[in-house]
Amino acid sequence: MTFVTEAHAFYPEYRHMTAVRDDNPFEAGTVYAQTYRLVLVSGGSGLMRMNGKLYPLLAPSIICLNEQDEALLVSGGEPRTLTVYFHPAAINKQFQLGMPESPDMSLTDFQDLWCLDPFRDRTEAGAAPCRIGMDVDTARFAGKLIEEMRVNLIRQPDAQWPCRSRSLLMELLFLVRRLLASGGEQPDAALPEEATGLAPMLAYLHAHYRAKVKLEELAQRFHTNRTTLNERFKASTGRSVMAYLNDIRMQNAGMMLRNTRLPVEEIMFAVGMRDHAHFARTFRKHAGYSPSEYRSRFCTM
Repeated sequence: MTFVTEAHAFYPEYRHMTAVRDDNPFEAGTVYAQTYRLVLVSGGSGLMRMNGKLYPLLAPSIICLNEQDEALLVSGGEPRTLTVYFHPAAINKQFQLGMPESPDMSLTDFQDLWCLDPFRDRTEAGAAPCRIGMDVDTARFAGKLIEEMRVNLIRQPDAQWPCRSRSLLMELLFLVRRLLASGGEQPDAALPEEATGLAPMLAYLHAHYRAKVKLEELAQRFHTNRTTLNERFKASTGRSVMAYLNDIRMQNAGMMLRNTRLPVEEIMFAVGMRDHAHFARTFRKHAGYSPSEYRSRFCTM
């Protein structure tokens, strides 16, 4: 599989080191050794194995994968994704995969390399790829940038199409950096291997956290009783079912508080909670601040 765009107009034999696809970017057996992958996950849920560890797949989100990262979908339906495949040379013609910083670089080179840090920065072997949660409006904007890039790469409407494609890619990378600066990166909290057996239940919780979830109904859905369910879940994840569910809800509430000006009450309902006092108490326990304090401190809008 090739991850470049061949010119068919204006520049014969030119190859742009960028491609946009809507196929599965987590397919087993596909070699991604010559490309970075910026994956916009707009829908779906499940479990992923990334660099040998298990993580929940969350939507909407962006996953930044380099040429050495491994990412496979372990369970759940095929997610809705849009992926930008690109070589670092698409940003700066001097850049190569795995290239370290050098004192000989110019200021412009350092600035370009800064855009690629989410793909390059792996503090230790086996570290998780950069995963960034976002609100629906931001995901929609990211999708619009990627779609515009795809149309430009396919149609090549004028002599500026290579520059325009690079500009759109840079805009997308700047968006990623802004999301990281606002605290959008999902924690590197891998699930234990034992959680593999809970994959359908974990996928259900991530897909239905907005709804009212009762332990009794969950136990019935997965053909067990509530005591056995909770014991098995805690033994595998270290958390009770409801504690895990509240973690999902609070992570999404925090994301919306950072990246939108939606009223706190609307955010509370959006994450599946109905009681103001319980929401405020749970959020403070999760983040160390009340929802209003958290927004004042971390919202950049």
